[in-house]
Amino acid sequence: MIDAAKQAGVRRVVYTSSLRAGFPQFASASQHLGTEQHLQESGLEYTILRNGQYIENHTSRLPQFLAQGEIVGATADKDLAAATRADYAEAATTVLIGDDHAGKVYKLGGTPFTLTDLAAAITDVTGTKVTYRDLSSDELLAFLKANGTPEAFAPFAVQLDEATASGAHNTDSGDLQRLLGRPSTPLADAVKAAVQEHAASGTATSGVSTAPSA
Repeated sequence: MIDAAKQAGVRRVVYTSSLRAGFPQFASASQHLGTEQHLQESGLEYTILRNGQYIENHTSRLPQFLAQGEIVGATADKDLAAATRADYAEAATTVLIGDDHAGKVYKLGGTPFTLTDLAAAITDVTGTKVTYRDLSSDELLAFLKANGTPEAFAPFAVQLDEATASGAHNTDSGDLQRLLGRPSTPLADAVKAAVQEHAASGTATSGVSTAPSA
């Protein structure tokens, strides 16, 4: 696509990459690095946005967390600097319509939190107690398979947690906040939005209240 863009006379490309492009234990991150390198060598004007994880990767599983009363992972409860899709989209828009972004690589991430923090936020917002249980990678793989995770996806989910445990999903660059001109969306606000979304869609969230916690 980069080659086709160049042939078509495109002047500038803004590419959404991975926060740790080239991370050796995470295949898609290595693929992002190859794309970045090809773009940088293409002669096109470029900006690279290395997006961290999306908070929605986690809040989309809110009904499951509430039903089980726990979040299960293999992150060693390390920080991940996830942000909302809306925050990343706003940052990308700023780059697309703004000046002085040519040739820059931005490392984008929100305020870091752990899955224990996520469980606490869910508990505070919903009034339903949720805790975090940390497993080894092998234990998590077995847990996911036993609980209906597709065979092809389970190893990828474990890789995501392993990357978090290694620090690959964390950053203190501040690039996202500078592009937004404001702090990234707080974790509690993202959880509240997820509760409201699931309520609007009719997804079962037994015992959930959308009222702010004291």
